[in-house]
Amino acid sequence: GRGRLAAQLLTENVLLSLIGMIPAILLAAWELKILPAMAPREIPRLGEVSVDLRVLVFSLLLAVLAGVFAGLWPPIHAARADLQAPLRESHIGPGRERHWRAALVISEVALGLVLLSGAILLGRSFLALLHEDLGFRVGDVLTFFLSPDAKYKSSSQAVAFYDEVLAHLRALPGARAVAASNSLPSNGCPSTSIEVQGRPTAAGEAELEADIITVSPGYFRLMGIPLREGRAFQERDIANAPVVVVLSELAARTFFPNQNPLGKRITMKDWSEPLPGVVVGIVGDAKMGGPGNPVHPTVYYDYRQFGDRVLGMYFLIGTAGDPRALALSASDSIWSVNKDQPLADVLTLRQVLARSIAEARFRTLLLGIFAALALLLVVVGIYSVVSYSVGERTREIGIRVALGAQRGDILRLVLWQGMGSVSAGIALGLTGAAALTQGLRSLLYGVTPGDPFTFIGVVLLLGIVSLVACYLPARRAMRIDPVEALLNS
Repeated sequence: GRGRLAAQLLTENVLLSLIGMIPAILLAAWELKILPAMAPREIPRLGEVSVDLRVLVFSLLLAVLAGVFAGLWPPIHAARADLQAPLRESHIGPGRERHWRAALVISEVALGLVLLSGAILLGRSFLALLHEDLGFRVGDVLTFFLSPDAKYKSSSQAVAFYDEVLAHLRALPGARAVAASNSLPSNGCPSTSIEVQGRPTAAGEAELEADIITVSPGYFRLMGIPLREGRAFQERDIANAPVVVVLSELAARTFFPNQNPLGKRITMKDWSEPLPGVVVGIVGDAKMGGPGNPVHPTVYYDYRQFGDRVLGMYFLIGTAGDPRALALSASDSIWSVNKDQPLADVLTLRQVLARSIAEARFRTLLLGIFAALALLLVVVGIYSVVSYSVGERTREIGIRVALGAQRGDILRLVLWQGMGSVSAGIALGLTGAAALTQGLRSLLYGVTPGDPFTFIGVVLLLGIVSLVACYLPARRAMRIDPVEALLNS
């Protein structure tokens, strides 16, 4: 009876689903050991996630539901069918069944194309971040942060401490160059309003703003930021000397359009008392916000002339080899100045920049994994459907061969059937991919959501793997013996 057949199909499909759940749970448990090490710090408590009882129960329910759905559909469909038709019409299934299988292939290809398009766009965006010109040199540089100990009660004492630290660090064997700054690339910079001499702000006009970075002499040389005009900071720019500033190229163009800014005066507002300074140099623009962030107008001050605004500072040591080898020596050198002074964030400059793109890397990795799984499912799905169709049409193919059809004719017949569904899936998937990639616009850098090369590449990739998935069953169809096919049908 139909009830007995339905029970058998349900049992088979639920059992298959449960068997498939086991490697999935094992894979998930393995991924949860790997992903926390790759995830950025901005994703909290990822290491606390585990495959617990709730996950197992949820996975069990999904597996059972999938098995029930797959097991119920055939008997429901069979209940409406003429039981004598399959016996009369050999193994050539009704057209409705073929339409359902074609719809399955179309949906698989469409979803796979959507995921692949998003993954490739994010991958290209990530590569653009890796190869972006930041305006400074990312070499072998060790960095760490110092916040003045409580015993340094005045800014002059803190500056004297920093001066002594710089002197000790320069004496380290292997230290190629040493500098200090209140900010590291990708950590962001404080900004403030700027007043330009001879350029009053009109009523309703937005005030000029700039990022403020305090540095020590030698900073631009260590970072490889080119000096365009004038001079950089020198040892003579001490606290009692006239305050001087260095502008980035964008700041020079913004504050002094069509003018030579050297010798002009600007004033930093908002931080304690206004701090005026004379422009003595112009340096190249640098993306201090890290890869993928825009360049901002930047004003550089010598930290020794920054008065009571001097707070914690990052120290940078350029080395001729592995910068991590100097970490212990640098710590000892600082503790020789103050044994109670803690160091924080001891990292190489490459590690600092890697942290700034960790979220983009993680997004690309996750979507890439999903896209790879989708591509695998597309290949398996197409192969399964086409292979089943070939088996179902064995008698038909045998008759065609007996009537004179050549192997090339059978190959074209099977490929036309399979690739027709794939083509429809690609057309549908391109529409969905166009909508998805527009939603990814805020996550992309250096590539547009509608990049034609990405879509062409995805279509070619899906076309090639789909053609291979269709060709394998087509080869089997070419070898069908017409006599055997007619006798066994």
